[in-house]
Amino acid sequence: MSSAAKAVSLKCNVCGLLLKSVEECQTHGEMTGHADFAESTETIKTMKCRECGKRCRNLEEQKLHANFNEGHSVFVPCEESDNVVQTAKEFRKMENDMREDAGLPLKKKSSSKDDDVMIIDDDDDDDDDDEKVEPEVSKEMVEKLKELGFAHNRCVRVLFATQSDSVEQCVQWLAEHQDDQGMDEQLLVSKKKAAAAVKKKLSKEEARVAAEKLRLDVAEKKKKEEAELEKVREKERIRSGKELLEAKKKEEALQFKRNAELRRIEKQEEEKAREKIRVKLEEDKKERRRKLGLPEELTPEEIEREKKRNEEKARKVKEEVERKEKQGVGVVRPVQLAENLRKKLVDVKKKHNDTDPAGVERCYKTLLAYLGNIAKNFECERSDEAYEKYRTLKVNGKAFSERVKAFDGDVFLKTCGFCEQKNDAGEDVLHLPKEKISLAELQQAGIEIDNALKNPFFGVL
Repeated sequence: MSSAAKAVSLKCNVCGLLLKSVEECQTHGEMTGHADFAESTETIKTMKCRECGKRCRNLEEQKLHANFNEGHSVFVPCEESDNVVQTAKEFRKMENDMREDAGLPLKKKSSSKDDDVMIIDDDDDDDDDDEKVEPEVSKEMVEKLKELGFAHNRCVRVLFATQSDSVEQCVQWLAEHQDDQGMDEQLLVSKKKAAAAVKKKLSKEEARVAAEKLRLDVAEKKKKEEAELEKVREKERIRSGKELLEAKKKEEALQFKRNAELRRIEKQEEEKAREKIRVKLEEDKKERRRKLGLPEELTPEEIEREKKRNEEKARKVKEEVERKEKQGVGVVRPVQLAENLRKKLVDVKKKHNDTDPAGVERCYKTLLAYLGNIAKNFECERSDEAYEKYRTLKVNGKAFSERVKAFDGDVFLKTCGFCEQKNDAGEDVLHLPKEKISLAELQQAGIEIDNALKNPFFGVL
């Protein structure tokens, strides 16, 4: 960068983000892992919320601010300032802050081209009015250096400048600065600087603990920032979810209205079509009557004949329905009875299938055989031998007891209409009166038993 161009921002060379200070670069690096930054002459263009003055650097920040602050959706450009980035000064400040935290003397930029040296400026204007005193240094180190032949004032200067407890380091410093002016004069500094120099130097263990504490503080700060960012993201996800759900509900409501309107239009079209057909039939009927030399309108005698013809047609339809009901053809399924019968069969399976699945299957087959025999001989009269044979079951019989009663199959039969009574010999029997069940209901009971036998998932769900 040329000397004429002044840096007004710092730029991340990885993602291109413009930053205002070294501190922002440090935060950006901790969050993203980016470590390549350079000074830039590009101006950071920010937008300001017209309502509250919140500054946003990009569209994402503007959207987040607008989402969480109702009515804050208008942003205006901020006034540009002649900000100059002083990177070196910021780095020196950060280094001095770290040295101060660690108990080390502060660094000051030297007037020479050499590297920075650890000295305290004795000519600061802020300290002109303070009382000058000789700084306190280690007496033990002073004696050691005196034994090597160095004067007292030189010993005080080297120990104050280096804050070191190494004789070798002090001797090296004295050799480098032996020709400096005023080396043999008494060193006088302000009380403030003298007190800062007395600050206890940290041992290696203390420095390690301080560094670890600093690392933990940074990690904790980063964790809190990530938690806050996650909260913002979660709020945004919830808001987006609500918006999507609301949009879906609105779309479903509109679709429902569209479908209702389509059905209404279709009904109107069908009604119009039927009306046209009816009118056409009426016209055809009148045309035929005109060709036959008859009046267009029906006479009272013809109206009466038409009425009788319609009544006869309705009677025949009714007889056909009754005939089909009697034969069990085309009858509406008895829903209530079917549900009760299915429940009894499910109870049988749940209660006994774990202990004797073969016995449950045998029970179902026996019940199906009982009802099948009754259906085949449904038209038998009470005087017929088959009527009593198939409609009466001995409760205490061996086959009934082992195959049906042992698995609670008698409950199913009672639901079908079987009643407990005694026969002429005084034995307990189950009897099915003819008026208790229709042929259609018998067929429905058979369908439920057949489903229990063939459906592997019957009674499971």
